[in-house]
Amino acid sequence: MRRINYIDKKNIIDEIIREIQKYPSLDRVKLEEIKRKIAKKYGLGFVPRNYEIIRELRGKLRDKIKSISAKPVRSISGIVIVSVFTEPSPCPGRCIYCPGGVDNPTPSPKSYSGHEPAARRASQLNYDPYLQVTRRLDHLSRLGHPIDKVSLIVMGGTFIYLDKEYRDYFMKGVYEGILGKKFPGEGIEILQKRLEKSKIRLVELTFETRPDYCMEKHVDEMLYYGATRVEIGVQTLRDDILRFVRRGHDVETTRKAFRIARDAGLKIVAHMMPNLPPNPDVDRDYEDFLNLFEDPDFRPDMLKIYPTAVVKGTYLYRMWLRGEYKPYDEDKLIALLARVKKMLPPWVRIQRLQRDIPTYLVEAGYKSGNLRQLVLNYMKKRGWRCRCIRCREIGHKVMKEGIDTRGINPRLVRRKYKASDGIEIFLSFE
Repeated sequence: MRRINYIDKKNIIDEIIREIQKYPSLDRVKLEEIKRKIAKKYGLGFVPRNYEIIRELRGKLRDKIKSISAKPVRSISGIVIVSVFTEPSPCPGRCIYCPGGVDNPTPSPKSYSGHEPAARRASQLNYDPYLQVTRRLDHLSRLGHPIDKVSLIVMGGTFIYLDKEYRDYFMKGVYEGILGKKFPGEGIEILQKRLEKSKIRLVELTFETRPDYCMEKHVDEMLYYGATRVEIGVQTLRDDILRFVRRGHDVETTRKAFRIARDAGLKIVAHMMPNLPPNPDVDRDYEDFLNLFEDPDFRPDMLKIYPTAVVKGTYLYRMWLRGEYKPYDEDKLIALLARVKKMLPPWVRIQRLQRDIPTYLVEAGYKSGNLRQLVLNYMKKRGWRCRCIRCREIGHKVMKEGIDTRGINPRLVRRKYKASDGIEIFLSFE
């Protein structure tokens, strides 16, 4: 692999630009082909990034490259997602599977390894909220994404557990990042007023939490900061497993958390963890997912599935080394996730099917980094279909299946279901 300096790189990018100018009908595939060809010509061990090319362009060609280089799935709904991390801090939980925390040799935000892409970006910026937001928005804009509407997720553990002074500092930085400018001396309420007229609109704000930190006083704090959604770490609906993994709360607390969040008008994202110790069982895990949607005390709006991963440094890792924990294999996990997707109601969205933890850090549990695709392939072979919102969205179908929307006459569909002692009404055009 050749080592290059700044001038070499500039010349290589200039050559790429000269080459792409020869193709009036340039598309994403051709752009990548040109980049790889020139990288190979100069013996590079990498392919220049699209944003490095875009920043050297002007006018219509710049707009063209931006439009074809953007990954459409990131902004297909017209909203870009920005994830920000709080600094590594203590947590009320002592979960045996958790890979993060301040006590690690290399401290990382709680429940994260520190090697996830968003966590690495945050660490490089010393977890500064203002820089995390502004740098991410600038990067997305350079790649051609519209950034006028932002869905922001505060990650890094149980935000509401942190002391109020830090929470206020962090959210002030988030608001200023959206505004694109710092406002010394201005507090939370004043900045929120500014956001109402901001060029970039904060249309969604999500906090991660635990069921026992989603009681009335905690939800009031979330609403104070402008929350529209809460991600609740359910993990399992079995008290014996919650006790074994030292979760620190019971299922009844989860029921209460759902009701309180829902009564406050928050959308709910449930985190579920199949393959938990002490004795992982596929059928038992499937029953958990069934109960999550059949029991009206739960029925989340969205779902993130985080299959249990054995990561070095955790108590679960030591159990695994001693032979005290044996997860079921990846084939069984894929079959389980396919069954779950098959039974989902049409009013829920699956946001994730696995963690962002790099697979080279996972000692056991699953090893593939493309579980979603493996699950979809499994379902396709059996003629199964998923009814979740993501799988039925017209934007995804046009992008992935090439569906022609001309002549389609969508109709308004109204679905009503019970949830947390109330009634939910889900409206969609189908």
